[in-house]
Amino acid sequence: MLGAKGGLGVTTLALNTAVAMAQTGNDVILCELRPGQGSLGLQLGFSASKALGNLLGRPAAEISSHLIEGQLVSHGSGVRLLLASCEPHEMTMEAHAAQAEQWVKQLSTMTKFLILDLGPGLTEINKKVLPLCDRHLMVVEPMRVTLIMAKAILDEMEKMGISANRFEMIMLNRVRSSLQMPWQQAEAILNHSIASIVTPAPELSYQAAEAAVPMIQMQPESLTADQSRKLAEMLTQKGKSAGKV
Repeated sequence: MLGAKGGLGVTTLALNTAVAMAQTGNDVILCELRPGQGSLGLQLGFSASKALGNLLGRPAAEISSHLIEGQLVSHGSGVRLLLASCEPHEMTMEAHAAQAEQWVKQLSTMTKFLILDLGPGLTEINKKVLPLCDRHLMVVEPMRVTLIMAKAILDEMEKMGISANRFEMIMLNRVRSSLQMPWQQAEAILNHSIASIVTPAPELSYQAAEAAVPMIQMQPESLTADQSRKLAEMLTQKGKSAGKV
């Protein structure tokens, strides 16, 4: 999962989708591939994790399934997590793209579904790992600036040899729809269809973050939970036996 820009809720969406997949019996690993910008562990009440930094700091030749297994933590939902820290100095590890490529390949052999939280934009790491993925989801919002940024990413991906048609666009609304651009207009700007629309739930998001519980577990009957389950179903139905998202 990739954000057209920062602050769109990619991590939260990835988490709730992963939990929804695990709730139906799927083996899922969620990897926060954002050196120095990790928030997933904080959302779930884990102490500061250096798992991502530990792996990116190793030479690519030393990366093994055994090493990766030692960095994973298990969540009560059944999802296994590879967490990034929020320590700013680790942002320099964004240059360690070769290491990221190597252990993402290893990680994909350790689960049926691997979800990568790639954060915003085409970082050096993202350029390396996106070609490894079976599915590509980009999170956007119905605002002109964000959509123009998303279109620029799609155009750049085409230059890298990844067709824009491989991307599924997830439009996340953060305010009521009367204040936002219609989805048809968003599709016209993107020149790409919108696969799914996620409605705003600011109160639930806040409550879940404070309680360190995924929204889908905080209020299982909520519209947000239902949308997470539908997105998970879309991914698992189309996913491959060793699928990556």
